[in-house]
Amino acid sequence: LGTRSLPARRAYSHPEIEAIAIDLQTQLWRNRAAFWDGAVPADPIDLLDPAIASRLIGYSVSEEAGLGRHRSREGVFEVAGVLDHDARLIKLSQQFPPEIMRFTAAHELGHAILHPATSGLHRDRPLDDQVRPADPVEVEADKFATYFLMPAKLVRSRFLELFLTSPFALD
Repeated sequence: LGTRSLPARRAYSHPEIEAIAIDLQTQLWRNRAAFWDGAVPADPIDLLDPAIASRLIGYSVSEEAGLGRHRSREGVFEVAGVLDHDARLIKLSQQFPPEIMRFTAAHELGHAILHPATSGLHRDRPLDDQVRPADPVEVEADKFATYFLMPAKLVRSRFLELFLTSPFALD
């Protein structure tokens, strides 16, 4: 990602993940004309498209009718997204609503950037709606997705714009 060289695997702090997401957002902004063919979105939120950002780092995104189920000792999960490093491809399941697909695309984008040497990464949704403890690698990808899709500065300004008050803390 840019001039930043990320190690194959280590734990990232939340500020480090946020800085990596901001770096990607900055690159999207700088290259916006090339990716939107002259029709650059007016709303900055629309610029934060995980599929476009994936192209920026050499990955493509495809939507599939379904990606199957994953069984582990924690239960059975519907696979929402899969990252294939070799094919440089992020696959998304159409079994989920658009907002889940968007978050999943950003989550897999996070894996592509943060975990380039790790294979077989996927995002699951439990079929029984139970919340399960997450693997640290999955937590990092979720954090990346959150920081990428909801930059703190933009969230704060939108909150002020909508609610006319600024006492707002992100945690």
